[in-house]
Amino acid sequence: MNSLTKLWQENHNIKITFYCPDCREYKSHIVELTPDMVDEILLIGFMFGIRHWCCKTEILESNYLGMYDSEQVSRGGSVILYDRNETGVHILNLDNLLVGFCEVYAMSVIYHWEEHKADGRLYFSNRLCDYIIQYALFEEIKYPHIEDKGGNCYVNK
Repeated sequence: MNSLTKLWQENHNIKITFYCPDCREYKSHIVELTPDMVDEILLIGFMFGIRHWCCKTEILESNYLGMYDSEQVSRGGSVILYDRNETGVHILNLDNLLVGFCEVYAMSVIYHWEEHKADGRLYFSNRLCDYIIQYALFEEIKYPHIEDKGGNCYVNK
């Protein structure tokens, strides 16, 4: 368990610090991310967001920690994702999901994505949930959505 996960488990808040090129300074946001919100991100991501690149999900553990695959991660479990474009599998857990969330939150602010609302919260669209999962697994967005192709609204490392 990484330090971000330990801090998140205390109060379900994450401090996200990033460089804002528009204002040429570092910004810090405290963002609430409850276990229910994690479940929502994964439910939307698994059902709609990742379907263009992921052909199957299954839990890693022998028993479900919730009722569905999408409820496994917020309860400390892991989910296996099968990439239809590769032969390997990817493991999604709370540690890498929180890192993915932080990266995508920062991008939503920097690039003024419509999912980033004035109150600092995120609207969990299919695209945003997919990008959180992709960043968690790949540390980049490997499979951009059609509306993002050709634009400078995501970052590959």
